[in-house]
Amino acid sequence: MNNPSRGYRAGRSRRNFLKGAGALGLTLAAARSARATSTSVVVINEDGTVSTSPNPAAAQWISPSTFVASSLETGRIGYVVAWGGNEYGYAYTYALSDAPAGVTIDVDTGILSIASPLFPSAYSFSVRVTNREVVSNVATFPITLTIVQGVTANRTGDQILHKTYDPMSGAYGSTNGNDYTAVLNAIQAAIKADQAAAGEERLRATIIFRRGVQYDYTNNHWLTGLQYFQVTDDPAFPTGALPILQNINTGTIYENGPLNVGNGGGAINKQDNPPGIKSYCARMNDIAVGATSGTFVTSTDADRIKPGRWHVLMCGQIQLGGFPPNVAYFDYVKIVSVVGSTVTWDRPTRYRYSSTFWEDNDDQAFGRAWLVPWDMGGVGGAVPSDPRLTIRGSFLNINFQPNPNGDAISLLDGFIDVSFENCNVPNPQPTMSKHVLFKYCTTTNGGEPDKIVETLVFDDCATGILGGGTGVQYWLSRYSHHGCIQISPRQFRSLNSLHDGSIGYADLHLPFTISYNGPVMYNHFKGCMFKPGPDSNSWTYRGRPYSPIRIGIDASWSGNRLIIPSSFSLFGDWLNALYEGLILTTTGNPPASSNWGYVANLTSPGDNSAIWADIVWVAGAKPTSGNIYPNGRFRRLNFESDNVFVSPMSWEDPKFMKQTIPPALGPSDEFPTAYPLQYA
Repeated sequence: MNNPSRGYRAGRSRRNFLKGAGALGLTLAAARSARATSTSVVVINEDGTVSTSPNPAAAQWISPSTFVASSLETGRIGYVVAWGGNEYGYAYTYALSDAPAGVTIDVDTGILSIASPLFPSAYSFSVRVTNREVVSNVATFPITLTIVQGVTANRTGDQILHKTYDPMSGAYGSTNGNDYTAVLNAIQAAIKADQAAAGEERLRATIIFRRGVQYDYTNNHWLTGLQYFQVTDDPAFPTGALPILQNINTGTIYENGPLNVGNGGGAINKQDNPPGIKSYCARMNDIAVGATSGTFVTSTDADRIKPGRWHVLMCGQIQLGGFPPNVAYFDYVKIVSVVGSTVTWDRPTRYRYSSTFWEDNDDQAFGRAWLVPWDMGGVGGAVPSDPRLTIRGSFLNINFQPNPNGDAISLLDGFIDVSFENCNVPNPQPTMSKHVLFKYCTTTNGGEPDKIVETLVFDDCATGILGGGTGVQYWLSRYSHHGCIQISPRQFRSLNSLHDGSIGYADLHLPFTISYNGPVMYNHFKGCMFKPGPDSNSWTYRGRPYSPIRIGIDASWSGNRLIIPSSFSLFGDWLNALYEGLILTTTGNPPASSNWGYVANLTSPGDNSAIWADIVWVAGAKPTSGNIYPNGRFRRLNFESDNVFVSPMSWEDPKFMKQTIPPALGPSDEFPTAYPLQYA
């Protein structure tokens, strides 16, 4: 197992792995949101809807635009997320102007960080947001960073208390040999008590572990319910091997892994609590892109929604069965107010939420627009006995080890912001969390990123196989070494990374493949190397994603509406593939050139009997019999010329609807000429 020393950085050397690549293989080329202002014009939204807004080519807003930190705080304090321009979501780079000394932003992720403590004050500066594809499209937004007084004792007023908890101090009881279960449970209880005494988001807890020491435990929930925490090595013991944390429990698979941390996504965690998940949630009427408020379908649902707490808007079911719910569209929002049937939140919505999308007759299916409570615990919460949501959790210089009984899942389940830096993390399974970051990490025993995750970043990491990511909005891999991965986030970007088909080959067979659930809106590979497995020379699979529908047998027309009954044997495939803008053809493979149409609107009859897809048939005669193929589940691919194939690897065409590839690999494919701009 990895046992890194003080200076170890799991992936830092990988920044140079492509140097000299030509000798190795074939080089292919040889809070409230701030808005920009301008004149009013038409904006094409990511989901294909059209609205009127200023300066449509560039980003329209950032969220949040206000940040709070203490005068003792350094490191990551949050993420800036830009949205609303005419490129696909997360299609921006970031730069600051006039920021205080030491305040920086990550160009690709929008992570805002403080290098050294700042004096208490309100700092105003700007973030410059540039479109990745058309760099002349730029917007500038104001940012306010409020630094409040940080203290280590005797907190008063709005001061933020910083407190350190040492398992070896003797203040939290004694151990049973290496078993620190009782001590860690006592620390958890102490932090919860200090958190309640300090007030909402006014405690920063640091838990320190000594290098060269192994800490065993049997309760991997010992961090659940803490709003802000950092788990790190003890600075008083700066040398030696990283502290080892190991769960030695012999219970169920999830109780045996190193971590099972988080509040389970608030109401989503009520799947086994009658009357079930939806009894805690609120059905919503239609919500437009960029909205900061909405209305309840049933006015009495207002009682379920608590101002000041985090919630998640979600819709667009993309999976039959399974848990947690898998949806195509979601926004993490903090509720500002509830007045009558109207609820207001703190940032514009990135997606459109429809009250008439198809939804299965299941307590765990969220197809229509729902507002789901995420932070339900504590005084004033919907369920005061529940644990509080973790706003920010960080792990630094920790060597987590698999359970010696064989289980290794590190479950991260319900965070606004969680990170691991210079850690060994067995089998990471982040789920139902807004932002997840792995930096300079090694992951072992595989991994399965899951659902309702907004951004997932692997930065300078080494991983084994990774599968899933079906409910991730934006996955960025940068300067990382991956084994075989099979994933389907809405957007995947791989920058200067090695995709190694020789790692994990018994489970997954190619360096990069796309998994089953959900539409794949954008894949981007730049400066990457692809290494073949032991008996396959392909970097990915070739072929269309799904089987066709047979008109008159599997589905039928009602005017221009394609009715797909839920009794159709391949209904789950089409539930995954359908989105507004999807191209349908009567031929098997893209690009579409003749006999094609596109999905202009998705709705349902209000029960779970069928999906209604309103189709605009563009070229050729609309088929009244025969096959229709969903040729647009894979939407856009940008495979840049500086990618490298290690010989004898060969190019396989993954058949995206629009592909930009080097001429050496063949012709690039464009959306068909008559395809509406709002979907391109």
